[in-house]
Amino acid sequence: MNNPTIEDVVQMQKDLDAKLAQFGQDAILPRAQAVLANFPEAEAVTWDQYTPYFNDGDACTFSVGDFWAIKAGGLKEIEEEGLYPEELSIDIDGSHGLSYQECKPLYEAHAKKFAPLAEIPESILEKVFGDHVRVTLKRDETKFTVEEYEHD
Repeated sequence: MNNPTIEDVVQMQKDLDAKLAQFGQDAILPRAQAVLANFPEAEAVTWDQYTPYFNDGDACTFSVGDFWAIKAGGLKEIEEEGLYPEELSIDIDGSHGLSYQECKPLYEAHAKKFAPLAEIPESILEKVFGDHVRVTLKRDETKFTVEEYEHD
């Protein structure tokens, strides 16, 4: 390309974004599978990631929510009854629905079970899966489900 045009640059960006999304999912898959291996009673691992629309005057910045190991049958209840992942996550030591962030200070050993995903930089998860989405990996599947996520 001797004299690239803006159209060339735009196309290059689209091509790079598509490659990053596919390569990134392939790279993240073993980490999500490792989390599922740490929770044999889970049917899936899921999380929400988005930029809030309002933040009490502070800057609205992208973030990744808690990672949840969803108990058997939980995904159906989330879909059909509108329940939240935290209501259907694996109980840890009798505490209902603890996420990575909640169990980290209380149960360091259990928090480590989420570490393969929790250690991924948020900027990578945003580039790979997008903004305003819920990401789910079901046990024994090799592709993530990425769905639009509505939030306040």
